[in-house]
This record gives sequence, C-alpha cells and structure tokens, in this order.
Amino acid sequence: MLAKDDRDYMIKKDEKRKCKRVEPLTLKQQQNQTIGILKKQAMEEWQEMYWNSSKDLWYHNITVESKCTDNLSKMVTGVIMKKDSRRILSNITQFRTGHGNFGAWFKKFGIEKDSYNCKCGELETVHHILVECPLLEEERKGLKRISPEMDMSTLLNSLTGLQEIVSFISAWRD
Repeated sequence: MLAKDDRDYMIKKDEKRKCKRVEPLTLKQQQNQTIGILKKQAMEEWQEMYWNSSKDLWYHNITVESKCTDNLSKMVTGVIMKKDSRRILSNITQFRTGHGNFGAWFKKFGIEKDSYNCKCGELETVHHILVECPLLEEERKGLKRISPEMDMSTLLNSLTGLQEIVSFISAWRD
C-alpha cells in the first residue's frame, strides 16, 4: 500500500499528464493551419524578392514606411477632395504605381500611340511630369513647398503632399 505522500505524488503526476493531453485537430482545422503557414511563407518569400529586386523600383522607393493608406482613406472620405475625386484618385494611383496613361507605360507594353512624348518633347513618365517637365513649373510650385527636393515618398504618402498632388493634378489635367 502506498503512503499518503506517495499517493499525492502519483495524483500530481497524473494531473500533469492530463494537462499535456491535447485534442487532435479536425481535418478542417488542420487544413486552415496548413493554409495559414503556406500563406505566411509565400508572403515572406514575396517580400524578400520584392525588397531585393532591382527592377522597377519606382513604387518600392515611394512606399518605404508609408502611411499612404490612411491618408488616401481620408481623401476618399472627402477630407481633401470634394469634386472629381474618382479622376483625381485614379491619377494618384497612377502616379504611385507608375502604371497609367503615360507615354512610357504605353511604350513599355508596345501599345501603339501617336506619341509617347510629353508636350515638351521628352518621354512622358511619372517622374518627368512631377519633377522635370518645364511646361509644368508653375503647377509644381506647391509640390516644391512641401518637398523642395521633390521627394516622391513625401509627396505621394504624406497628407500635405497628397493635398498638393491633388492641386497639381487639377491644374495639370485642366
């Protein structure tokens, strides 16, 4: 017969064993767990490739530590824009991604166009429109007040930068 201390020890040991017992996962839980792991791995691989890529760094360079999503949300809800919001938001998206109605984009994808050049004669790119085009110097003054060095990350991510981009787009497209 076991002494009282031995019985207490055996009960505690048995309780520990009970705590470690885990119910097996259902098939659906196993699938969800596997899918979650695969998604996480895919995202990590994609981000590794994205940050180490040297191709098309335009978007990469303007989105580092960006709060643009919050700022664009404020714009969409009307804090910044009142009229023409769809057209302006479309232009902002095109400026941020470099994909849009720009001569360089059409040329890159082999889409026939009368001219790939800006009205000034240079190849029309986002950088050219926002920074270089001599025909847009006047429209660009507000952008230079926000970022004298014309830093695209500041202009296309900050709330004040986006406000000036809206003004620039309105003047440029009119």
